[in-house]
Amino acid sequence: MTSSFDPFSGKPNDGPSDDAPEPSSGQAFPAPPPDYISQGTPPPPPPPGQPQGPYPGWSGQAPGPAPVYVKPSGTSAGLALGLSIVGLLVCGGLLSPVGMIMGIKARNQIDAGMGNPADRGMATAAFIIGLIGTVIIGLLIMFFFIGVAVAGS
Repeated sequence: MTSSFDPFSGKPNDGPSDDAPEPSSGQAFPAPPPDYISQGTPPPPPPPGQPQGPYPGWSGQAPGPAPVYVKPSGTSAGLALGLSIVGLLVCGGLLSPVGMIMGIKARNQIDAGMGNPADRGMATAAFIIGLIGTVIIGLLIMFFFIGVAVAGS
């Protein structure tokens, strides 16, 4: 006969304990509870005074204080988009680099979780429009210097 070791009590386990009664041949075990899920019927309500829930003692509420939703602070995506559009249409692209940089910063804030995720599209649009305006400024400056160089020769 081999003995096993019970890790919870730290004592050797020599077999079944004498505390548990062994069923006699005439004693029947209680029937298992019905499986209400496979039958498609709801289980009966609990007796009065017992809470109803997925486990005993459940009162229907999570313990502790209710979770608090913290709304992320606003980003500057709207301002960046406005500056990009105004810079592209009105100022010949002079405000577009500022709108492009602000659009990048707004996207970084959103990615870090410090801004409203719904503003990500607005920040991306500000970056793209600001980039277009910045390219236009670069082309205008390049054509200006080419024109000055050609006219001076």
